[in-house]
Amino acid sequence: MGAWAQYGNEWIDHDRRYWKFEVFATGTYRMDSAALANSGFPLAQVDPRHLMLFSKEKQVPIFVQGEDDGVFDAGDFIEFRAEKADGEVDSRMYPFPAANPNPYYSLFNDTVRYFLTWD
Repeated sequence: MGAWAQYGNEWIDHDRRYWKFEVFATGTYRMDSAALANSGFPLAQVDPRHLMLFSKEKQVPIFVQGEDDGVFDAGDFIEFRAEKADGEVDSRMYPFPAANPNPYYSLFNDTVRYFLTWD
């Protein structure tokens, strides 16, 4: 089976909880402890050294300020580089990935979803 025939959700571990957020533009993003707490993320139960971020079926590198003490305190934050939606995912809808008319622009969606979890 070619890579284009995969469903795309193989990376999901159904025994984990994920916090989803959406990105519309390429850039460096920061999420502080207040934003995470307001989203319902269980800061008190999670060691920040075990945080993981996923998008487009891959783990995304993150920087966690204040992770050394194993506690996500006020003033701590997560930083990461996010990419805007492009035609990468669209390519799977064509019989051959090279048939995608524009690999740099999604014809179907302007949003990329990122998923934060922990190990």
